[in-house]
Amino acid sequence: MKKILLVCLASGMVTVLPAQSEGWTYYQGITKSDQLFNPVNTNWLRHRFIIDLEKGNRVDIQVANKIQLLRLLNIDSIFLKVIADLKLLKDSLAGELFSKRIDYTTDMAGYVKIRTRIYDRTVSHYVIQKGEVAALKVEQDTLVISGFIKLEKAERISLRGIYNTFPYRITALLNNYEQLENYLNGNLNIMMEQIRSEWNSYSKWTPEKNWKYNLYGYYNTADPGKNRRIKNTWNRNQYHSSFAPYVHIAVQGINGRYSPSVATGMEYIKSYGNTENHFQLYWEPYFYFEKTNTGKNKLFRNDFVSFQHTSTTFSDNEKNKVRFSGLFSAGYLIHRSGDYLEKNTFKFGVPGVQFRFLFLHPEFVFNNLFKNFHPGLKLMLYLD
Repeated sequence: MKKILLVCLASGMVTVLPAQSEGWTYYQGITKSDQLFNPVNTNWLRHRFIIDLEKGNRVDIQVANKIQLLRLLNIDSIFLKVIADLKLLKDSLAGELFSKRIDYTTDMAGYVKIRTRIYDRTVSHYVIQKGEVAALKVEQDTLVISGFIKLEKAERISLRGIYNTFPYRITALLNNYEQLENYLNGNLNIMMEQIRSEWNSYSKWTPEKNWKYNLYGYYNTADPGKNRRIKNTWNRNQYHSSFAPYVHIAVQGINGRYSPSVATGMEYIKSYGNTENHFQLYWEPYFYFEKTNTGKNKLFRNDFVSFQHTSTTFSDNEKNKVRFSGLFSAGYLIHRSGDYLEKNTFKFGVPGVQFRFLFLHPEFVFNNLFKNFHPGLKLMLYLD
C-alpha cells in the first residue's frame, strides 16, 4: 500500500494526520514544521548540479555522494511519482497566479509527507497593455523533493563523521509547478547520465576522499554551449596545513625574579574550518639583569628550547573576550648563565587565559626529576 502522509498548511485543505509523537523534540530556532520537512543537513549536500531548462525553469540536484546520484539517474520516474501524488491535492493548489512552495519528503520509515505554502493570497499584481488589464504572476513555484538513501557500507561525510544513511535534495524552480510534466521527455535523464559520465572521468575524486570534495556542474538544455563541466569548488582554505615563522615576546616571574624573553622559531598550522591547531618549536632566551659593583647592568642569558601547542577557534562573538587559552608548553635549558636557574632545568606550562594574541600562561620550573620545583607566571604576546 502506498504510504502518504499529507500535512497541508494552507487553509481550507485536507484533514491533517498526526505528524509527530508526544516525544517530539526539535532544535532551538527551528520550527517543528521546518524540521519535519527539511530534515536534510545542508552541510552533507556536498555536490550540486544545476540543469537549466527553458524560460527560467531549472532543476537543482544536491547529493552527499556518488552512490546517491546513481540511485537518482531516472529522475523522470521520480518526478512522475511526485506529480501523481500532487494530483491528490490539485484543488488545494488551485490559483495559477499565486506562487507556491511544495515540500515533498520521504522519511526513514518510507512515509511521504507533503507541505504546501501558497504565497501572496492578499497581494495581486497586474500589467496594463494597450488599455487592457491582465493579472501577473511575479514569483516562481518551488518544488523541493528530499529524502534519504541508505548505503550498505558506511562512508565518511566530514572530518569527524562516518555514516551509512545520506540525504539528497532535488529542487525544481518553475513558472508553474504543473509545467514540470512537460519536461519529462527523457532529456532530464540524458543530463543525469552526462553528470554521471563526467563524475566517472573526474579522476581526482575517490569514495575515500568524498568528504574533501564539493563537486559542481551546470547544464543548459536549450544551449549546451553554456554547460560547465564538473569541477571541485571545495575551499582549500577550509582544510589546510602550512609552516610559518613563529615569534613572541614575554615577561615571566619565577621564584620572585622577573625576566623578559623573546622566542623565535617555526610553527606548523593545521586548520579545519574556523579552528587552527598550532605546533610551535622555538629558541627562547630568558634575560636576567644584575647590577655590578661599578653600578652597571650585566646581562645573564639563559636559553631554552621549547615546544608548545594551542588550538584556536575564530569567532566574531569570542575574539574580543577574555577566554580559556588551551595552551600547553614544555622546554629544556640548553644554555645557563648566572645562578638564576639550575643545570638540567625543565619547564612546562598549562592552559591559562587569553585576550586576542595576549596570553597569561602558568609555568612550572624544576630540575633533576622535580627537584627545586617552582611555580611561575608568564605574560606573553604572540606576534602574528
